[in-house]
Amino acid sequence: MTPSAAILLTRPAPQSGEFAERLRDLPAEILISPILTIQPVTPTPHVPPGRALILTSRNAVTAAAGLVSGRAGYVVGAATARAAAAAGLTIRATAATAKALGDLMIAEGVGERLAHLRGEHTAGDLAGRLNSAGIETESIIFYRQPDAEPSARALAVLGSGVDVVMPLFSARSAALLGNRLNDADIAARLHLVSISAAVDCAWTGPAPSSRSTAASPDADAVADKIRALVAELS
Repeated sequence: MTPSAAILLTRPAPQSGEFAERLRDLPAEILISPILTIQPVTPTPHVPPGRALILTSRNAVTAAAGLVSGRAGYVVGAATARAAAAAGLTIRATAATAKALGDLMIAEGVGERLAHLRGEHTAGDLAGRLNSAGIETESIIFYRQPDAEPSARALAVLGSGVDVVMPLFSARSAALLGNRLNDADIAARLHLVSISAAVDCAWTGPAPSSRSTAASPDADAVADKIRALVAELS
């Protein structure tokens, strides 16, 4: 049966599953179809002893596993901070975005040596920026993010005449999804909900029926925007 509205979640499966739980009460079918996957680098990369960590995603916390415990660090996002603290990291500071974290660290004149544990693809060059400011930072890739194809169910819904709400959480996922949908048979009315203006600008796909940006760059604000949009569409 084709729904009257759907929400297409394209983050990696664990994050999409968690986000879906926030939306289960909405009158829309929730589709989980990751546009990229997470693959930890093996063997686990070496992190020099004594370095504080920079963690800009929960994927880095998971990939680094036991290397986090007993260290201090700087973290982007509330969800990453919770995961890092649970893994044993002593958190020195948090910020909503990597840019904001860099601003904070430069303003405070952080003096310790750092290691940014990150994915193969990342927005911006935080380590480069900190090094330019005199804060010694090594960038270490801990996981890769190969892209994936939309599921058969996602394509079926996108090919029907329904409203499909698509939250976008990163510039890369926005570009990947847009490219995939350019090659697909799309009859649905697409509604983009981006976590930031930069992510919205990265959309490369078919012209949406609507596009909006969350009030703040976090999952709670994206969920709030989706709730308001689904109410308008109902």
